[in-house]
Order: sequence, then structure tokens, then C-alpha cells
Amino acid sequence: MPVLKLVDRGTLRDDLWKLLLINSRTADLLDGDLRAMLGSTEVGAQRVTALVDELGIESYFDHLAGVLDHADAACAMPSRPCPTASISARTIPTMIASRSRRRGSRGHDGQE
Repeated sequence: MPVLKLVDRGTLRDDLWKLLLINSRTADLLDGDLRAMLGSTEVGAQRVTALVDELGIESYFDHLAGVLDHADAACAMPSRPCPTASISARTIPTMIASRSRRRGSRGHDGQE
């Protein structure tokens, strides 16, 4: 199946949704899983938007790069496996703020 938009301009594509469910042995489970994925994606988008509003776009991308660099470094260590961690939308702002304080960065409002 080619890549298709399940949600197009904010509207769920019922035709594609039904096609996915028809082709599943556990349509009831898939329906719930897909709805949960869509909901979590929406919450994630709202939280990223709030962070950008709070930090400013440049600062947000600087901090995001730091989070990704940290993850890369943690997984690149050959002597130990990639650590498992529970990261949620609630912990990312804390991680960003902590990294910001360590770097001496200032937020978009000029405050540390």
C-alpha cells in the first residue's frame, strides 16, 4: 500500500480508515490503537507549539538539537546498551530547561 494521508487537512479519511480495518484480523483493536495514535499526535503537536511559543523558534531548535545529541551520545557508547527511559511530554520541557541552565542560555524573553 502506498503512503497515504489518514487525516487530510484535519479531516479523517473514512474511506482509508475502513480499508485499514477491513484488512485487519483485529479491526476492533486496530481502530482503538489508531485513534490513540492520532490523539497522542495531536497532543504532541499542541505541546510542541506551546514550547515554541514559550522559547521562541530558534531557542526551541537549539534545545531540541541538544536533546537529540544527548540521545545519540547515550546510544553510541559501545560498552553499554542504549538506556531505556520514560520520556513524556511533561519531561521534555524539564530536560530543555535543565540543559538551558547548564549552557547559560536565555529564553526568548531574555531571562535565564
